Amino acid sequence: MFRRIRLQIRLIFFSLCVVALIVSSCTCAGSERCQGDAGKTNTDTSGLPCEQTCDCSNQSYEGYCIAGKCTSFARQSCTLIGSRVPCRLGLLVDQKKNCEWGERTCKPDYLTNALWGNCVPYEIVKEEGSDPAKAAEQCSNGKDDDCDGLIDAADDGCKAYCKQPGERRPCYEVPVDQKDVLNQGRCAPGLQRCNEDRKWGACEAQVLPSAETCNGVDDNCDGNIDEDLPNCTAKICKEGEKQACYTNAIGCKRQPDGQFQCTGLCKAGVRTCTNGRFSSCESQITPAQEVCGDGLDNNCNGIPDEGCLCQEGKTQECYSGPTDTKGIGACLVGIQTCQDGRWSECRGEQGPTPERCNGLDDDCNGQVDEGCGTCRSGDVKACAPATPNDKRNKGICRDGYQICSGGSWSACIGEVTPASSEICDGLDNDCNGKIDDDCKGCLPNTTRSCYDDTTPESKRGVGTCAAGVQLCVLDAQTNTYAFGPCQGAVKPAPDDSLCDGFDNDCDGLVDEDCQETCIPGYARPCYTGPSGTDKTPPCRAGIQVCVPNQQTGKHLFGPCQGAILPSPEICDGLDNDCNGKIDDNCTTGCVVGTSRSCYTGPQAAQGKGTCKAGLQFCTREQSGEAAFGPCFGEILPTSTEICGDNLDNNCDGQVDEKCACKLGTAEACYTGPTLTQNKGTCKDGIRVCALDPTTGTTAFGPCLGEVKPAAAEICGDGLDNNCDGTVDNGCICKLGDAQACYTGNPTTRGKGICKDGVQICGSDGKFGSCFGDTKPAAEICDGLDNDCNGQIDDNCTGCVLGASRPCYTGNSTDLVYKSECRSGIQWCVKNTTTGNIAYETTCNGQVLPRSEICDGIDNNCNGIIDESCTSCEPGFIRKCYSGRSVTEDVGQCKSGFQICEANRVFSACLGEVVPTPEVCNNKDDDCDGNIDEDSCHPGEACTKITYPDGQEGGVCLKRCTANPNICPIDGTCQPNTLLTNGARTSVCGHCQQDSDCNGKACINNHCQ
Repeated sequence: MFRRIRLQIRLIFFSLCVVALIVSSCTCAGSERCQGDAGKTNTDTSGLPCEQTCDCSNQSYEGYCIAGKCTSFARQSCTLIGSRVPCRLGLLVDQKKNCEWGERTCKPDYLTNALWGNCVPYEIVKEEGSDPAKAAEQCSNGKDDDCDGLIDAADDGCKAYCKQPGERRPCYEVPVDQKDVLNQGRCAPGLQRCNEDRKWGACEAQVLPSAETCNGVDDNCDGNIDEDLPNCTAKICKEGEKQACYTNAIGCKRQPDGQFQCTGLCKAGVRTCTNGRFSSCESQITPAQEVCGDGLDNNCNGIPDEGCLCQEGKTQECYSGPTDTKGIGACLVGIQTCQDGRWSECRGEQGPTPERCNGLDDDCNGQVDEGCGTCRSGDVKACAPATPNDKRNKGICRDGYQICSGGSWSACIGEVTPASSEICDGLDNDCNGKIDDDCKGCLPNTTRSCYDDTTPESKRGVGTCAAGVQLCVLDAQTNTYAFGPCQGAVKPAPDDSLCDGFDNDCDGLVDEDCQETCIPGYARPCYTGPSGTDKTPPCRAGIQVCVPNQQTGKHLFGPCQGAILPSPEICDGLDNDCNGKIDDNCTTGCVVGTSRSCYTGPQAAQGKGTCKAGLQFCTREQSGEAAFGPCFGEILPTSTEICGDNLDNNCDGQVDEKCACKLGTAEACYTGPTLTQNKGTCKDGIRVCALDPTTGTTAFGPCLGEVKPAAAEICGDGLDNNCDGTVDNGCICKLGDAQACYTGNPTTRGKGICKDGVQICGSDGKFGSCFGDTKPAAEICDGLDNDCNGQIDDNCTGCVLGASRPCYTGNSTDLVYKSECRSGIQWCVKNTTTGNIAYETTCNGQVLPRSEICDGIDNNCNGIIDESCTSCEPGFIRKCYSGRSVTEDVGQCKSGFQICEANRVFSACLGEVVPTPEVCNNKDDDCDGNIDEDSCHPGEACTKITYPDGQEGGVCLKRCTANPNICPIDGTCQPNTLLTNGARTSVCGHCQQDSDCNGKACINNHCQ
């Protein structure tokens, strides 16, 4: 409907113009007569009457005036101003002078906005009056100069040219009749590098065939080892043996196993062993010239149709990754579409990426997750990087855990490491397997031996001096446990005058101070306590026996044995002080040394869970009274549960309440729909129990490493991505598949210019929109059936309005390579005065010679850049050559370069090679196109050799007059020899008798 309304508007506009034309003779395509390449308006001119092309082209539309009516289309936006892209005009151009292909410029001078300008056809570059079919490709200007569909290096006439300086390609330079030796024996291709002049340099590092020597190597590269050598065992092939072969440096590469890996259409051949020798290579396919439009890699460089001007809308597969990764693992082939005569970027391809340990072959080498070890996302393992192995899981020490994510282990989580020292808390803090060793305090209720501080070290444990006992008690002032006073220690007496048989002063001598003597064997009572107390139990007297003293020789009374002396009252039901009163001075009722159960926590918690009672010990206080001390060894309830130890720490009768899990434990998890678990690509993850420091409870963390269902199937990957048990369900096509499509009137499909487009299968398994199809258009008199009605240029008469041709009003010799001069264009228009249709007289867009301005450009178009300049721009570089011009880039000769220095003067010519006298070295030293022509006599040939000291040189060798092969040094050329097949040949160096060898011996039919 909108189309109909627009047409009505145009009819109204046209009617008004007709009326206005009668009144004021206005021009209907615009308010002013157009000039130049485009008008100033933005009106869609399609269908409007016109007299010349610019009536149809304006700021928003590019159009052509055909048979008095405009055919136009909207200009497309562009971004890089001044950039150029190819375009195609078809039969609108004069094909004798211009290509149907050309180029358009982003925002040319006649447009005010960043839009693509008019399509300007390429001019055929040729000699004056020559056939366009013989036009010359310029090889490095980015144009199809000879209009054969091939550009620059892809053109057959530009094989010596390369695309980019520094580019490399394989090479192998041997005579045609020796091509079979490539990739055999020791022979191997070399490399050529693209020079700054965009020409291929010499072939470097190639290995050419040499004379066979007895070394176990195929030196002459004929497939046989050490053959035809006296006293040398040759390795000859077996009759009928077949071997893969390929005799071109490009297309196939020999592998270590002797087979060949090929690209494009190239393939290896086979050679067969006959009479002990391998035949020539048969059935191989070597590189050919690229055939544009067939979508194949004819020249075997890995790129189909490179350099070709493709057919608009056509698609082809593409892949820029290494050939051996194509279609392997995660690598996918993409699609290219022909747009404006050039292949678009490769869309949808996936090349190799670094391995990510995700269960896929990311680097497309046929191996999944190599280098990832056993680590898979979600795996958990124990760890203790900060704990010595001999202390792991001892005492308080506990292992942590690590979680695998993306093929790498996380940091260690939850590890408990050993303390630097014990802290006397009943635990093995330093994790050495011993509790409270090296403890600087003491443990409640423990004891240790002690001595009175006044007892010298030398007397401790000597004679009657004995250690006492200290008890570990709570120090009320420091609130720490420490050992109490030393009780029961025996100090040394002032002297040893008791004459009791003991060393009372602990000096190592017994009774040395005793003056008393007695009758041997005589006994007497003894008692050293207060008078009268020996009669009050439990106190009693002892007895002393007279015995000889070994040290003094006297008979002395020995020690008092069996006496019980008074002691402090200790509330034990006895009269310890022997004063006749039992347990007097005892107010607490406890007996010193006794103990009782105690518990200071809530009574409801006692005996539940980990809670238990302790002990109180009865001790004598400083006041002399006996009393129970603090409660030792009791375990009180904790404020919260210690999750994961399976104990009732808060003693409420419940184990690990509010604890969701045991700290550090891990379990499988899955948060997707239950029915999808472990189906297709879906798999379980793992979650780990962790402590919440704010609540003191534990809970499982997030589910890591799980794979849940994809939103939709990824069609064509052969996997059940949505995990419903069916692979690629709902997919009607495979990702990347393409099919023909057409959105025009079905009756026009395949007629005239109308052609199919393509639909590409997306990741949703459905074909996308149709793109690239060509639908009917208005007939534009271009030799094509534009409206696809089966008739070409129907209703077209006379000159094809809108056609164009190249023009140049200067000298044709101005149009030299790299000059500034350019041809222009003339359009076919209708003369408003005569009504005749003819090409314009104005040459639009041409660039004529001008004065040289020292800008690195050949402004005067004479083929020489900046030749009249007396100064230059510092840093500018130009080509130079001081030899004869006809020798430049011939043989060994090559041009150099000059650099504009700071004083604005060019430096001397650097890097040039000029002709030198010819020497015998297999090179064209004088650069006349001939090699070694002056250094060898007629009938001789110069051959490059390597001397024993490693130096290279050349020698002149005799030629066989009847055979072009080169004879060995001092060899002879024998007459024709009749072969078994009736043919005749000459054999260099072959002999039948000594006389054939010029004085040398004829051995095994060879001159020695």
